[in-house]
Formats: sequence, C-alpha cells, structure tokens
Amino acid sequence: ALALSPLPTITCVTIAVGFGGVAWTGYLVNPLDLSPKSAGVLMGISNGFATIAGVVSPIVSGYITTNNGEDEWRLVFYIAAGIYVVGTVIYWVWSSGELQPWSIEVRERKNKAEER
Repeated sequence: ALALSPLPTITCVTIAVGFGGVAWTGYLVNPLDLSPKSAGVLMGISNGFATIAGVVSPIVSGYITTNNGEDEWRLVFYIAAGIYVVGTVIYWVWSSGELQPWSIEVRERKNKAEER
C-alpha cells in the first residue's frame, strides 16, 4: 500500500527497529552460551555468512527492479520479508543455548565423568 503521509512509514520503521533491538539481545549473546571460549570465532563465522546477503541482495534487487516500478519494489520487500520470517523460524525451532560438547576440553570431560 502507498502511504499518503510519512507518519505511518516512520511509525512502522521505528517499531521494526525497536523489535530488532529486542531480537539482537537473543542471538548476539548465543555464541557465548554455546562456547564461551570460541564465541569470537562463532561470531566471525556467522557474520561472514550474514554478509553474503549484503552482497547478493543489491544484485537481485537490480534484476527485479529493471523498470523501477512499484510492483517490482513490492516483490523485493516481500522476498526480504519471507527470508526474514524463514530465518526466524529456523532459529526458533533449532537454536540452543546449551554449552556444546565440542566446546568442553577433554580434561573437563574427564573431571565431570569422575564426579558422577
């Protein structure tokens, strides 16, 4: 839909950024939960994959918006929203905040086994 005034657009963007801030507190600390010793490496790997979208999206948008029409841009935003929703569902279903076994050193594993 076309906004007749800037107020609805500014309101929607403000709400979206606000909810984005809430979401960031969840997934940005997740590498610390998974592996405190390797959190920097995990963040680097995940940010590396996330950067791919920043490279690919302008190229795809350029192919879609050849005439710079409203319908073309609507499709671009629907695709972006769909990718965002799919990513959220994948994270929601399969994410974990548990310390991963590969993060525990062999000595620590032996000590925990002996304590049992």
